[in-house]
Amino acid sequence: MRKLVIIVLPILMFVSLGIAITLNIFQNPNGSIVENLLIGIFSSSFVVFLIELIGLLRDKSRYSYFQGQYIRKKIYTKVPGVIGKRSDIDCNTTYQDETSRFEAENVCNVIKIIKQHGENFTGTAFYIEGTQEIQIFLDPLNPSHGHGTYQYSSKFDKYMKNMPDFGELHVFRDMINTKDIFVYYKNITPSGFIEGYEVWSKNK
Repeated sequence: MRKLVIIVLPILMFVSLGIAITLNIFQNPNGSIVENLLIGIFSSSFVVFLIELIGLLRDKSRYSYFQGQYIRKKIYTKVPGVIGKRSDIDCNTTYQDETSRFEAENVCNVIKIIKQHGENFTGTAFYIEGTQEIQIFLDPLNPSHGHGTYQYSSKFDKYMKNMPDFGELHVFRDMINTKDIFVYYKNITPSGFIEGYEVWSKNK
């Protein structure tokens, strides 16, 4: 919508200004009223155009880093009931590295993220179970963090392809290595138990 406004407003501005100049040149008897009206349209359109242009440039500088192609470097799944090796840490969960299993299954590790508008992004990712469609909204106050959802658009037979499978996502930009994105995921249905995180690295 913002891009459409930025395209349409300059046309309106210059058409109104051109008519006003034409009326002035030919000294139309009723021209002064029309000229004032057209100049008012031009002025207000110009102000709105500037506001929208500044907003577009601001959004681009804040959110555009997230768009692009990523490689999944690591994927971890949370395993309940496993005690950590360090005795000074009291916990009953840990994360299991699933990266080698994904490599053995020849799962495509390319994730493509596309900017829709503002802070809204969509993407596609591939897993052992099938293909996920992703939607992410970056936080306007802290664009290095975002939240969203995923849902499998296709699943292999052995993974209950007829059951809806979706969950929530949280993304965090690595502030030191800014090409890396940490993605936390948690399933909602059908199991509600699967959760973990991934590390994506931007390569395009």
